[in-house]
Amino acid sequence: LWAGTLDGPACFNGIAWKPISLPDGKKSNSITFIFPASDETLWFGTESGLHHRTATGWESFDRTKGLSNDFIECLYDVKTGPARGLWVATH
Repeated sequence: LWAGTLDGPACFNGIAWKPISLPDGKKSNSITFIFPASDETLWFGTESGLHHRTATGWESFDRTKGLSNDFIECLYDVKTGPARGLWVATH
């Protein structure tokens, strides 16, 4: 079970909540959404970008990587058709 907080994501292991650190150097850890992908990875939207957690580490996206704004509102996975892919809504 995952929860987004103002201090970053947290994972409940059945006994206690464990805070999870976002990649270093981010201005804001405030989570705006958590998106579980079909490949069993997680996407975290924050006020300072989009962060993808995989089995091997993190990948981050912000204005320097092409987003129109660093404040991430939501993520939508379109699975079929010409618009197939992950769509990101920014502030």
